[in-house]
Amino acid sequence: MKTATGVGYGLSNELPQKSQTTSLVVGTDIYGRDHDKELIFNWLTSDINDCKQPSILSIVGMGGVGKTTLAQHVYNDPRMDEAKFDVKAWVCVSDKFDVFKVSKAILEHVTKSIDDSRDTEMVHRRLKEKLTGKKFLLILDDVWNENQFK
Repeated sequence: MKTATGVGYGLSNELPQKSQTTSLVVGTDIYGRDHDKELIFNWLTSDINDCKQPSILSIVGMGGVGKTTLAQHVYNDPRMDEAKFDVKAWVCVSDKFDVFKVSKAILEHVTKSIDDSRDTEMVHRRLKEKLTGKKFLLILDDVWNENQFK
């Protein structure tokens, strides 16, 4: 029997599914990341960013160093309510990256409803309708794809 990330799998060549992350904080304390949390919070809530162009902040590092936990703590910080984001969404991307599925997941988190779009064009048009002119925070967690094109 082989193991991957502590989970066993049998004779199949297919790896087991990793669990999806959520914005919910497991536990209340993080140690040694207060400075990082403040830096990210201040960057997200500052007014120096150009409102016409989305700003992107990447939290990168090896697996298990606390990137998701750090993002969860920033996302759920009570001060984020004062930042007055029109929309906040958390989407777990995970291993099998598919533009349509990820885009649809973002749309469903933004609208808080199931979407029946059948193609990427429809989803992107609906996202544009929902987000144009709005201040939004979108967390794409567990992005592992190394294909820059995707």
